[in-house]
Amino acid sequence: MKILITGAKGQLGQEFVKRLEKEEKNFLALPRDKLDVSNLKQVLQVF
Repeated sequence: MKILITGAKGQLGQEFVKRLEKEEKNFLALPRDKLDVSNLKQVLQVF
């Protein structure tokens, strides 16, 4: 499973990152200014 956290610098994003690190999950965390989820080309480049 691929896990992407957008808004990783925000309050909720930071909590998700902490939880996933604790569970030793493989994930990618990006701040919202680094990925525009409404831009399909950018999203596909991440995956």
